[in-house]
Parts: sequence; C-alpha cells; structure tokens
Amino acid sequence: MRRTLALVIASLGLFVQANSIRAAQSEQWMLYGPIAVSCGTFTVSTGGRRNELEWWLLGFVSGVGNAGVQLRGADSEGIKRLAARHCRERPQDRFAEAAFAVVAELRTTAR
Repeated sequence: MRRTLALVIASLGLFVQANSIRAAQSEQWMLYGPIAVSCGTFTVSTGGRRNELEWWLLGFVSGVGNAGVQLRGADSEGIKRLAARHCRERPQDRFAEAAFAVVAELRTTAR
C-alpha cells in the first residue's frame, strides 16, 4: 500500500499541469486540503490564512517524503519560497498545483 502510494505520488509529481489534481483523483486517492484555493489567493493572503496554507504545503511535502519519494533536503522557508515563486508566475493555478510543483522541483534536484 505504501509503495503504491509512493508510486502514485511520484508519477503525479512529474505532471504539474492543470490536470494534476484530476489525475490524483482518478488514481483512487483523495487530495485533501485547499484544493480550490488559487495561487492568486495565496499570493495576496496574510496572517492566519497564509499560515494555514503554508502549513498545509509543508504537511503535503512531508507526506510525500514519508511515502518514500526521494526529495532534496530543503528547509521550511525554502519550500515556502518555491511555492510562492510558482504562484507569482502562475496566479491562475490552484495552490495544490504549486505543492505538486514544489515536489517536482525537490525530486529533480534530489538525483
């Protein structure tokens, strides 16, 4: 089960296009969290809402690593910066897509 989940997450991490979320749902697992929040909303968020989204992001990336996907070591601030950069460049994306992009970036540099 854990290996299957790791393979699904690894496969999805390679595809950071707009269909990332739909692909995850078609693989028979649910993506929980702020899946309807746009990157534009994240970019302008402050205070508690910003903290909530950043903590979700850190939990998502930690979960991927815990599932056995090889990721480059990065601190929390680095992970947040990667997501913020993605969201600045693609404000129409969903925030969950930024999380997939962060995982893809950390996977690419882990090799």
